[in-house]
Amino acid sequence: MILVLPFGVSFGTAQAKGKKPPAAYDSHLKAARKHYSEKEYDKAIERFEKAYKAYPDPKLYFNIAQSHRLLGHDREALENYRKFLAAIPAISEFDEEKKQNMTAEVRKKIRALEENLQPAADPAVPTSAADPLVAPVTDTAVTSTPHAPARLSSRWWFWTGAGVTAALTLGTLWAGLKAKSYNDDWEADRIVRDHDQAVKYQNMTDLFLIGAVTAGVGVAVTSYLFRKKASTRIEGTTSNVSLLPGCGLQSCMLTLSWEF
Repeated sequence: MILVLPFGVSFGTAQAKGKKPPAAYDSHLKAARKHYSEKEYDKAIERFEKAYKAYPDPKLYFNIAQSHRLLGHDREALENYRKFLAAIPAISEFDEEKKQNMTAEVRKKIRALEENLQPAADPAVPTSAADPLVAPVTDTAVTSTPHAPARLSSRWWFWTGAGVTAALTLGTLWAGLKAKSYNDDWEADRIVRDHDQAVKYQNMTDLFLIGAVTAGVGVAVTSYLFRKKASTRIEGTTSNVSLLPGCGLQSCMLTLSWEF
């Protein structure tokens, strides 16, 4: 929001002398409004300030302050809001209600800027005088409490491996049933297509089975190493275990790695 400054209006010092705004004032003010509407606030400030030099209109303080605030220039905005606040009583264009409303609005903006500019207080560091009645605690009196080992079920790789194993097991059952069905049809009708399908699903069964066994063994080994490490560790970092499944067009595999 900016204050609309109608051309040809005179007040304050210029009004007392009966002066009218010069052409330069009107030109700079028009350009400043255009820059402000296009959110070019730095250019708007420059033209507002030139307009003020050509004709000292106190309302320009508000427009300059608004532009600085939108640019994040809190100190400059605060300075111009204060100048405008001091000039409000002398602005003859404003009736009493307008003066009261503008005064309340500007004071609110000033308070907000003052809060932003107030440096954050450093947190106080509590200090306590030495108590001769309290014996100091030495290092030998301090005992460390071992951290509870993390639960296996909280590890993402455990559930990933278990899920992959289950999926491959289901794939094995499905492919095995399909292979058996086509093999029965082949033995009954001796149709070549049934034989080819039976061989295809038998190969799929073997691949799924190998994948399921590999995944199951991987999960079991990783779980054993994790539990063994957790039982012997009191403090320290947890093992970085990685169990990454991957499937290609004709096979599936798991990549297992761990770091202690």
